[in-house]
Amino acid sequence: MPQPLLSVRNLNVTFDGPRGTVSALRDVSWSMGAEKIGIVGESGSGKTISSRAILGLLRPPARVEAEQMEFDGIDLRALGSRQWREVRGRRISMVMQDPRYSLNPVMTVGDQIMEACRIHHRSSRRDARARSFEMLEAVRIKDPDRVFKAYPHQISGGMGQRVMIAMMLIPEPRLLIADEPTSALDVTVQNKILEVIDDMVSRRHMGLIFISHDLDLVSTFCDRILIMYRGRIVEECRADQLHAAQHPYTRGLLACAPRLGERREQLAVLDRQEAWER
Repeated sequence: MPQPLLSVRNLNVTFDGPRGTVSALRDVSWSMGAEKIGIVGESGSGKTISSRAILGLLRPPARVEAEQMEFDGIDLRALGSRQWREVRGRRISMVMQDPRYSLNPVMTVGDQIMEACRIHHRSSRRDARARSFEMLEAVRIKDPDRVFKAYPHQISGGMGQRVMIAMMLIPEPRLLIADEPTSALDVTVQNKILEVIDDMVSRRHMGLIFISHDLDLVSTFCDRILIMYRGRIVEECRADQLHAAQHPYTRGLLACAPRLGERREQLAVLDRQEAWER
């Protein structure tokens, strides 16, 4: 049996505050290979916290504890700041939700992509420039020369998200984390961005963690789905079997979503139960 690309066992994240300790993640366990994993749940369920814990991005007052957190044979729990620089970006990359807050407003798009290339591959400026143009074309930007010279405020949201994907993939990582990369985009642009991500992940045989609120989207885009509720994974299923999910929380989420062509007096509301938190 092949070794998982990422394996997490009993991951816990807590925050110490003036009113005591708050548990953000509780005994989260899962593993994945070169596949597309969707993580869904309401805001505050722990989707983004789990990805940031995997990337070592949580700082005090956060406390991260796990029995196992291993990526591609590397124990992530034991890494120092220098070792994290070798992993973060180069072997695990993360695409944030809104490029307006992720791209540097005072640097051109080209300089930012080249910077990622030169840092992780130690390439010359000439090679980094050529590679950057290749990546802009790979994410289906039709006028790479114009975008290369532009500043972030001079490009659209969809274009900015493609630039972010190019920047994160230029180091050729084994795992890409996409934290709601299409939620700020309209449906037409959203579909194009998903096509780009799917194409790049499939061709490079990478793993993908896709964080989203959109159940319909992850059920058609991903291979497996993890459903999170208040810091726990309450259910895991194949993406194409999401409609047959058994947990009442998952069933409640599905019932809350409106459907085209369906007429209802009112949308369903989740009837939360204390047993879901155990």
